[in-house]
Amino acid sequence: MAKVESMQLFWILLAVPLMPLAAMIQQHKFASRALAESENRFRQLFEQASVGVALESLAGKLEIVNPAFCAMFGYTEAELHQMSCAQLSHPEDFAAEAPLFNELCGGKRSSYQIDKRFFRKDGTLVWDA
Repeated sequence: MAKVESMQLFWILLAVPLMPLAAMIQQHKFASRALAESENRFRQLFEQASVGVALESLAGKLEIVNPAFCAMFGYTEAELHQMSCAQLSHPEDFAAEAPLFNELCGGKRSSYQIDKRFFRKDGTLVWDA
């Protein structure tokens, strides 16, 4: 009988410290699942948006573009990934925007809005606000 009690005590002493670890693993799985669902919702919204949306790196490189953005400018997604906003922007508007973008990157402002002209692939101008 003492052997059984000793074995039970052994398993209890072994299991108790592992219980918080099991709870943390469950929390991590839940958080990972929630993050994946959130990313999926964002991706669907981004891809299906009727307006052109692009994510630009701090260096001005077009990192991610949605189909509406491609249609608006007449470039393929692959072509746009090789470009920067400066290449699409009218030179006068790019010069006006550059200080605002630098302030945004430097943390001196949280956002900005500017009316701006862009060149489509065929050379025509399109306005964006």
